[in-house]
Amino acid sequence: MIARASDGGMRDAQSLFDQVVSLAGDTLTLEEVELLLGGVRLDTLIQLTEAIRTRNALEAIEIVHNAYNQGQDMAHVVRDLLAHFRNLMVCKSAPNRPELVGLPEDATQTLTEQSQGLSMEDILQGIDILFEAERRLRVTASSRAVCEAAVVKLAKMPTTVEIEALLGRGDIVLQTAPPTAAPVSDTGKKKLNPAPAPTVESPPVQEPSPVAVRVEPPSPPHEEMQPEPLPEPLDPEPAKQENHSPHIQMDDEPDQDVIETLIDKWDHFTHMVATNYIQIGSLLSDAVPVSYRDGSLHLAIPESLTFHYRNLSTAESRKVISEKVRELIGISPQVVVECVPQERFSGFRQPVRQQYE
Repeated sequence: MIARASDGGMRDAQSLFDQVVSLAGDTLTLEEVELLLGGVRLDTLIQLTEAIRTRNALEAIEIVHNAYNQGQDMAHVVRDLLAHFRNLMVCKSAPNRPELVGLPEDATQTLTEQSQGLSMEDILQGIDILFEAERRLRVTASSRAVCEAAVVKLAKMPTTVEIEALLGRGDIVLQTAPPTAAPVSDTGKKKLNPAPAPTVESPPVQEPSPVAVRVEPPSPPHEEMQPEPLPEPLDPEPAKQENHSPHIQMDDEPDQDVIETLIDKWDHFTHMVATNYIQIGSLLSDAVPVSYRDGSLHLAIPESLTFHYRNLSTAESRKVISEKVRELIGISPQVVVECVPQERFSGFRQPVRQQYE
């Protein structure tokens, strides 16, 4: 623990060790080292992760509040929680390699059991959220707000279920078309010979007697009812124009007009996508359109948001984005998603984004 706190520096480790020995006395325990170094206790991290797993945001906030009242540095809480999620990832990926975790055997066993209640996608998404919180700690003085926002975001993140688990559940029934009754072939029917109908003697036919018939004069012909003419079909063009909003005023640089329209309407576009595809729309809110050239729309994402990049780069997500762009402005671009450094991404947040290559 002292080696991890010193980040591999020998002099820092020796200095920390001298401080711990001078304060602890003859005996030295793991809890005392955690307290002296200002780290978060393992049982606190386990309780906080359990509150996140059960989506109990209130309990997660209370745990952070108690740590704050006990004098814990909120930056340490974020970093230790990030290290805890890293250990959960290792325990879930390599349960037979406890030496990769670097904790005592009983602690490693506890982490392995806790990792079974979380999917790998949840763990990786949690690591992305904590990476972003750690980055924000460097540029803000309100570490408590950053820590609380991170744990609430962790507790509110959508649960991901692996497709193998869904297919293995017995309570999920795939809806299929109702079976139609197959026609019964003539060969499958048992032919029955109907019984002959009894013969009945018909009575003798009598000749009809003559009857006087009164012939009425023909009535004047009625006027034929003419069907009312059908109304002329409405021109469908206005309806199409209503769906294709906003209208793009093209000039000498049509590609520039497209990207400027998308930048101006990006918030509206992400909400439109989230109406039918909640996860894609939520992930797009952290991306920005940067260029449109030769039919290709380039979207940029910070390199720290690897979860966003993986999900938006799939063929299905890019197809959804292209279709929604067509609904918005009437074109179907080829969508390209790229990770860029944070400094470059911050420049894309500015109104002018024409310098993207």
